[in-house]
Amino acid sequence: MDNYSRHLKQQHKHRRTIIQNQLQYVKRDLHHVEKLLAQGGKLNDWQAERFETIQKVYAQQRYMFENQTHRVEDRIVSLDQPFIRPIKRGKAKNPTEFGSKIDLSMTGGILELERFDFNNFNEIQDLEAAIDHRWDIYGTFPERVLVDKIYRTMLTALIARNAILKCQGRSRDARRSTLIPLKRKP
Repeated sequence: MDNYSRHLKQQHKHRRTIIQNQLQYVKRDLHHVEKLLAQGGKLNDWQAERFETIQKVYAQQRYMFENQTHRVEDRIVSLDQPFIRPIKRGKAKNPTEFGSKIDLSMTGGILELERFDFNNFNEIQDLEAAIDHRWDIYGTFPERVLVDKIYRTMLTALIARNAILKCQGRSRDARRSTLIPLKRKP
C-alpha cells in the first residue's frame, strides 16, 4: 500500500487493486456500525446524517469501480456538504470548481436572481425565461441584452424570432460587429 504513493506512474491493474481494498475497508466499517445499531446503539442526528452520506458515497464509489467509469449521477464530493457538486470550467488554474452556480439579470440597477443551483447547468437555457420574466414583471421587453459569448447563438435565434432586442456583447466571431441593431415590433 505504501509503495503506491512513491511511484508516479501506476499500472491500471495495481490502481484498481488498491481501490478495491479501500472499498472493502469501508464496507467492513459500515458493517460494524450497522451491527452496533442492530444491537441497540443510537446515533445522534449529526451522526445519522453523516452515516447516511457515507453509505451513499460508498455506493457511488462501488458503482464506479464495478462499471469502470469515473462518472455517477449526483456525485458526492464532500461529506460536510453533500449537496455540493463539481462544476467543470475548463480554466487552466482551476479546471473544476465547487459551490453554487447562479444566473442573474439586472434591470435599472436592481439584480434579480433567475436561478440558483448546486448542480451544473447551461445558462443559455434560462435566457428566454429571463426575458419572459421581465415581461411578466414590467410589461415590456428589454431594449437591449448584454451577454457573454456563450449566449450569442441562442440570443441570435431569439432576436431573429422576436425582432425586438438589441444585443450587446462580444461576438463569437471577433470580426463581426458587437452590436446587432434591430427594428421594434409594431
